[in-house]
Amino acid sequence: MVGDTDAALWPGASDRPVDHAGAGEASFVVVGIGLLIRLRVPESPVFAELKEARARTKVPALTMIKAMPKRLLLVMVANGVLAFNIYLVQTYSLSYLAGKGVAKSSALVAVLVGCAVGAAVIPVLGKASDRSGRRPVTSR
Repeated sequence: MVGDTDAALWPGASDRPVDHAGAGEASFVVVGIGLLIRLRVPESPVFAELKEARARTKVPALTMIKAMPKRLLLVMVANGVLAFNIYLVQTYSLSYLAGKGVAKSSALVAVLVGCAVGAAVIPVLGKASDRSGRRPVTSR
């Protein structure tokens, strides 16, 4: 898969061996940046109060299932739709396009461009949602 991406984005890349030197160091840098960002973000007031009171449950997942089963089911269904798109549609589209004679590298670039467009559009639509006002998704 990495070789297909290299060949699609950099012509002639498949002619030389792939060198993954430095990939581990880059991972540590990304994790370090994420940790620094997380440590600088303050905890929510509710969490801070619970932390001070040391109000912890032994099995938080079980508490959540008992307290909010409908919301949990809603989140699982909503995430299922997202997972369906990512795992099934994108994977199948690569196989389908390759079966129709489209070069694997072209199909991969098309899926990558689609993902990039989606990643760029999501924050824009989120900002539009904030401006227009949020609507409740579930009824109580």
